[in-house]
Amino acid sequence: MLPKRKKSPWQIEHNGVLYRRVQHLDEGFVSQWGRYLRRLLTTPLVVVTGLFAALFLLHHLTVGNPNAWRASNAFQSAPRTFQAAPRNCATARALGLDNARPGQAGYASHLDADGDGVACEPYFGKRR
Repeated sequence: MLPKRKKSPWQIEHNGVLYRRVQHLDEGFVSQWGRYLRRLLTTPLVVVTGLFAALFLLHHLTVGNPNAWRASNAFQSAPRTFQAAPRNCATARALGLDNARPGQAGYASHLDADGDGVACEPYFGKRR
């Protein structure tokens, strides 16, 4: 004869039949609790990830982008082309156009004192 099995805490005996209802209830509770914990943890995670993505894009589009709209860079990167030559060598030196040669921007015959084709070079002789 087989020894009588011990009842587990999840079994209920009713009219000589063992039932496992408590275990099923416990499994249902555990699955519901797990679902609740997953929602509790993943919802803030998704929100925080979205906020970081939005802040990254905002930073990249404004401050972090080197090609952003900046007035200081607009003047530095503009090409220096002039329709007319500067009035004197002081203005040409301030604009960075000294030592210009014929055909280059900023060259004019009145800036070439010795007539050798180089504008605004130091010259201590007579003007032509």
